[in-house]
Amino acid sequence: MTSRRWWWIGGALLALVVASAGVALYPQYGRPAVGASNAEIVEQLRGAQEIELLSLSPGRPPEAGEKFHGWAVLGRTQLKEAADRAPILDALAKGLAETDGSMAACFNPRHGIRAVRNGVTTDLVICFECWQVKVIASGGRSETLSVRNSPESSFEALLTSRGVVTARGLARGKS
Repeated sequence: MTSRRWWWIGGALLALVVASAGVALYPQYGRPAVGASNAEIVEQLRGAQEIELLSLSPGRPPEAGEKFHGWAVLGRTQLKEAADRAPILDALAKGLAETDGSMAACFNPRHGIRAVRNGVTTDLVICFECWQVKVIASGGRSETLSVRNSPESSFEALLTSRGVVTARGLARGKS
């Protein structure tokens, strides 16, 4: 190899190391959840000033209408009180703790969470069927985590109790 090629390879490796170090250097408060452990993500959600739970359509989204990271929004509800948030965040924490890291090859999300903490928005697009949570931070950085489907019943119960249409409810003929 020529010295010029080695220079490019070395430069690319240096850029990769610097970028990786930058991900680890976010301050504790207000940082996007991407790169955090499963437990840290839930704790960051617990500290959010705003949390919204969304009901998503897992099918191909229509051209028109509200979307959440490309998925059609069926409805949404604000979780303003700690009593509203606790069952959802506790269930999510349980589902993230139960995982062995495996995920299915599909992605049919039916739920989403938008959290704002210290001006930083973190979105979760959740597919309990496929055992995946896509965590998307402000600026578009994202990662995929594994989750079990145990939280789904808590999410569905809260949404339906507030009159929000869910994909599971539509499939069962309920609105």
